[in-house]
Amino acid sequence: MNETTQVNNSTQESDWNTPDFWNGMYQQNADHAMVGNPMLVGDVAHLTPGDVVDLGCGVGTHLFDLAAKGWRITGVDWAPHAIQTAQARAKEHGHAGEFHVGDISKWRPADGRQFDLVLSSFALPLQLEGVRTLLANASALVKPGGYLLLYEWDESMEEKWRAWDAGEVEARKNEASQHKGEEVATSNYKNRETLPSMQNLVDGLPDLRMERTVVACLAIEEFFPDPKDPRRRLEGVTVNVALVLAVKPTEKSSKK
Repeated sequence: MNETTQVNNSTQESDWNTPDFWNGMYQQNADHAMVGNPMLVGDVAHLTPGDVVDLGCGVGTHLFDLAAKGWRITGVDWAPHAIQTAQARAKEHGHAGEFHVGDISKWRPADGRQFDLVLSSFALPLQLEGVRTLLANASALVKPGGYLLLYEWDESMEEKWRAWDAGEVEARKNEASQHKGEEVATSNYKNRETLPSMQNLVDGLPDLRMERTVVACLAIEEFFPDPKDPRRRLEGVTVNVALVLAVKPTEKSSKK
């Protein structure tokens, strides 16, 4: 998946949280179905490149950034058109890698291998039970000593999305000048219809040791770099992004 978009109010979650919906979105405009990630390359700079899988890879944008840094890439997405596009772009840019159509909450490589880095970038399911299932699968894909890196809109964005949809964009622009680039505390908004809390994410990874859990505040245009992207209508406002970096202990370290 690795995507977000604005859907009209008549579209039900059950309609757009499906492979068919997102396959159609990628067919319309593959790049506008993706969410960029300006944080990723810096967040993995301290890690030794190895095997990485992106769960919800979309057209492979994040993987190609990692491949340029020496990572061996694998991507999984449930939208066939996204995977076809990723394969074509990998070939075009000379990136060796694997791309698979599959349900990221269940997908496992045929050879049973695990990964040095498991990435999930704005690809969590809508319901909490689905989040738990995906996190359990992601954790199982991490090799001992390897890492899971997760990005998702913070739960506070539920309130922001509603406010923006109600025409309150200008008020949020004033907020942007005060907070851009800062890390902000996790909010206490109670409406969690689609977004998990930071605690939900941490609780869903009992086999991993947390190394970094923050909520970062950045300008929305950093995630949607194409000026023609309709999501840039919110340019100048900020978004809150939950980041979790966790490591799977080795047998030796777990005995300490």
